[in-house]
Amino acid sequence: ADTALAPISGAVPSLLHPPTGCRYAGRCAQVTNACRQARPDAVTIAPGHAAACLALEHAHVDAA
Repeated sequence: ADTALAPISGAVPSLLHPPTGCRYAGRCAQVTNACRQARPDAVTIAPGHAAACLALEHAHVDAA
């Protein structure tokens, strides 16, 4: 079943001049300084589903 996505507050970053690091850093409640420094790699969270978030990367490393 398709589920509606929750909106993210804040302004969408510029596509012409994207920020350094994660493009969601300015709108994320879980942002850290690391998010503003490096763009996260995609992590598979379920078959056919991936996310790019440093919080997820750390969660998968801790769970391993």
